Amino acid sequence: MQTKQFLLNWILTSYLTSDNFNPEKSLFFLHGWWQDKSSFNKIYKLLDEKNISYIALDFPWFWASDFPKVDWKISDYAEFTKDFINRIWLIKPTLVWHSFWWRICIILWSSNYENLDKLVLIWAAGIKPKINILKYAIAKTWKLFFSIPWLQWIWDKIKSKVWSRDYLSSWKLKQIFLNTINENLTPYLQYINCKTLLLRWLNDTETPVADWILMHNIIKTSRIKIFENWTHFLHDELPEEIVEEIEKFI
Repeated sequence: MQTKQFLLNWILTSYLTSDNFNPEKSLFFLHGWWQDKSSFNKIYKLLDEKNISYIALDFPWFWASDFPKVDWKISDYAEFTKDFINRIWLIKPTLVWHSFWWRICIILWSSNYENLDKLVLIWAAGIKPKINILKYAIAKTWKLFFSIPWLQWIWDKIKSKVWSRDYLSSWKLKQIFLNTINENLTPYLQYINCKTLLLRWLNDTETPVADWILMHNIIKTSRIKIFENWTHFLHDELPEEIVEEIEKFI
């Protein structure tokens, strides 16, 4: 495995490749929210043993890649991903996405970008979450009151119930997080016409099962593989099974 970096659109971009990297036949891994390219390390090790080429990057704002000067929207990340693919001269890569950022793929496909092959989606989040009106009202009404310093601990408890884990861990990226989840990309799912593998675990609480059924129904070329008794990080806890599914798929 080799770690590299270059300037892409004036952004210092960190990425890694397998030692046998082949731009004409590679898996392209993209990490989840608040993760980085190393989040797939267990899978990389197995791919090395099988002599399968791969590449992965850190998205701007995350870990070893640089911070742009403005808060990006999902369309900015999609353009950046397209530019990265073109810069590395990747030809029809199979995209392997975890969680949050598969929204980028929706944008790429809906823009008729043709230099893509197949999709492997590990717990992909792409449906705009419904707002819980009660939780939203409580948060807005009480936020000012509980901003009093000695009541701050109560507000922290409320936030832990109202906001998602990703939002709470967003640090200075909160606006980017909101920019992303507030875009409803569901209408664009119909443009995905490549072979797609949806991987999730049975009792995942991060996305409703109904969302996955909707995604599967809209993406006509997709199939779902359900794992039992695991968590959101399937690729870390079941690397052998994930690699096996990927091998059968590609």
